[in-house]
Amino acid sequence: FIDHLIRFGYTDEFPQKFESIIGEYFRFLGYDTDSLGYGKGRVADLLAKYNHPTIYAKSYALIIDAKATSKSYNFPASDLRKMKEYIKSHGPELAKQTILNHAFSFISSNFNSNIIKAFKEISQETHINGCAIQILELIKLGDKVRNQKVLIENIFPLYTTNAEFVI
Repeated sequence: FIDHLIRFGYTDEFPQKFESIIGEYFRFLGYDTDSLGYGKGRVADLLAKYNHPTIYAKSYALIIDAKATSKSYNFPASDLRKMKEYIKSHGPELAKQTILNHAFSFISSNFNSNIIKAFKEISQETHINGCAIQILELIKLGDKVRNQKVLIENIFPLYTTNAEFVI
């Protein structure tokens, strides 16, 4: 996984492959995933869902937009608008599955300094918080999950900081 995350995430030549490997990686972490993006209209690239086995209130979902780029991703207005649409369209669908906790996430190789301003705009309009996950931080998360230092059932708050994800 790791070589593919790096190979496809640090270039803008293979965005569809990057989306696919992000879905595989979240399955490896223990999430149920729905790959929705690329060529399927105005939908998120991926929904990563954690379903708690006994307490549905602890279940959560991530609405993910994967951004393969060789530069720092800078949150253009069009992508912020799309994320707001994704949240509004996927939120009710997730609620029907008794997944009431949602967060949004942009995943990329690197981000510029517009994160707080961009995420404030999204969260003020949708009342959903999110995070920006750098590929290297996602790899660290995978290592901690694999070594049982972190359980995915406990990390939802890390996805809702409206800042960069830090494990």
